[in-house]
Amino acid sequence: MNFYTQILVLLIGNTCCAIGVYFMIKGNLIMTPVDGLVLSISEVFHRPYSLCKNIFDISMILATIIICLICHSSIYGVGIGTVFSAFYIGRVISVLENFKFKTYKKCY
Repeated sequence: MNFYTQILVLLIGNTCCAIGVYFMIKGNLIMTPVDGLVLSISEVFHRPYSLCKNIFDISMILATIIICLICHSSIYGVGIGTVFSAFYIGRVISVLENFKFKTYKKCY
């Protein structure tokens, strides 16, 4: 794949991931452990999920870089796509949090 196709696939994949996470939160569905941890942090500190997601993802990248530097290892697993995803997914969730979806009351 060429570079532009890779960027397009990254954007589509991250957007779908963010939409999926948002609807899992709104539907009170079982989440992945990482997203569940972020949800717990956002509920305890009364902050929007999107903000906590951004801070958590960026802190995990920084922790990885610091551990690799302390261990005198090369920094692997952290590329431009990882950094982009850390910033992008939380921002897309933030847009969805501010968008008002029409909801229905349960009948039972």
